[in-house]
Amino acid sequence: MGRQWTANPPFTSSNLVAASIPFRVFLLVTAVLMLVAGYVFGNPAAILSKAINICLECIGIG
Repeated sequence: MGRQWTANPPFTSSNLVAASIPFRVFLLVTAVLMLVAGYVFGNPAAILSKAINICLECIGIG
């Protein structure tokens, strides 16, 4: 047969939360660095207008 799935995985949700904290910190630091780089290397107003246009297109308003 194949692999049999069990109702209780070998890890608990508390282990998952503890393991994901460094990853979440890494994502937060990366996001902040990308925001700073976008502000320093580009025109912030142009970046904001592009972001607004993309969001409105995805929603279907624009």
